[in-house]
Amino acid sequence: MPSRRCSCPGRTRAGKLHRSFLVSPLFHLLLVAMVPTDWGHVTKNAIVQGLFSVVCRSEKPEGPHLCQTADKRGAKAWIWGQLPVGELIGGVGLQVTSSQPLHLCVQSSSFLYPVPGCVQADLTRVVDLCCGLGGFTHMLDRVGMTLTCGIDQNARWRELFMGLHPGAKFFDGDINGPDTIRFLAEQGCFHGVMCAGISCNAHSTMGDQLGMADPRSLSLPKALQTGYMMQSACIVLECTPAIMQDREAQNIIRQFAAATGYRVSQSLIQLSRAWCSRRERWFGLFCAPLLGIFYPPESSRAHHLSTAEGFDAGNA
Repeated sequence: MPSRRCSCPGRTRAGKLHRSFLVSPLFHLLLVAMVPTDWGHVTKNAIVQGLFSVVCRSEKPEGPHLCQTADKRGAKAWIWGQLPVGELIGGVGLQVTSSQPLHLCVQSSSFLYPVPGCVQADLTRVVDLCCGLGGFTHMLDRVGMTLTCGIDQNARWRELFMGLHPGAKFFDGDINGPDTIRFLAEQGCFHGVMCAGISCNAHSTMGDQLGMADPRSLSLPKALQTGYMMQSACIVLECTPAIMQDREAQNIIRQFAAATGYRVSQSLIQLSRAWCSRRERWFGLFCAPLLGIFYPPESSRAHHLSTAEGFDAGNA
């Protein structure tokens, strides 16, 4: 049976990580680039992704076009290259040609797409990141929701996933890779629910306990960034309870909420209330500002009240 968690270079046969592989500058570079991009600290020639409101299109198709980043920072950006029609556009694979002022250039490998307006049907469509066989989303039809597609880096899950979700599509790749963003955009996976069982190996007491120094922990910022790029109404993440005590992971969540406006609650849920398991799991719910903060009905309020209040982006 293939592993549910993404495979990673640098692992030993026992599943542990070689310490020599944990080059902290690499991890910090990857983390800074994703939650979402901090436009005040990008460097020339960096390759970035983001959402942009088109302020003024140039008379020349090649630009430059005056845009504003769609996050709460609202940075001014000049984009060189042909833009799709639309007031809000997403772009991956854009090259920074100047950081002050911010100039971005569309490359041959870039992908730009218009973000359509939200319609009611969008809100019941679900994307499952790090999906494995798709157990997280198995019973969606019972609550009136539909699984659109599953994303996993391990292609060996395809057959099992399609057997469990015959009406959905499966895509194998990095959950925040350019090809994945293109696939989701082409499938129209906007404004719905994005869920992910992010890697728990980095935080679990039975794992390596390296926290955000573990490359597998990148599934946290990658899942958040992909949800943001698709303008998901709700992002649902699941992990081990230890993630609530990880300072770097909590800083990433806080940074994401402050930059995007998503309202965040974090809860611990006893799985014994749903199926035969004694384990407790962490659920992070990231809701669009209009939806406000939501607490799962079966969660332990003693574990999430103070956390959720601290991450209310309205108070950030």
